[in-house]
Amino acid sequence: GIVLSRLINVMNRLRCQQTGDPFKLVHFRENIGNSVFFARINIETFIRWSKSFGVNENDTCTVSDLVDSKDILQAIRNVLSVGRKCAEYGLPHPKAAALEIQHDVRYTAIVGLFS
Repeated sequence: GIVLSRLINVMNRLRCQQTGDPFKLVHFRENIGNSVFFARINIETFIRWSKSFGVNENDTCTVSDLVDSKDILQAIRNVLSVGRKCAEYGLPHPKAAALEIQHDVRYTAIVGLFS
């Protein structure tokens, strides 16, 4: 949860520098120790931010998916979707996100030929 919360502020800062919008710090708990309660709050903050950042609802996870290991793949999908959004916005992103976007553009162009 802490790493994801740090990611929020880094991406917000970069996005604001790009758009000229004022930067708004997202607060989270840093020193939570073994507190599952605060870990859940940090993860919930990340999920809400993901949605506001433009991640599709179907690609977001739930707190239980990550904290209780109910659906780790959905949690990973959420993080990768944030990476794709970062690529779309021209922010630092995983190389895989850029390759996915290139693939989608090519696929759309090919399908357009037959429509």
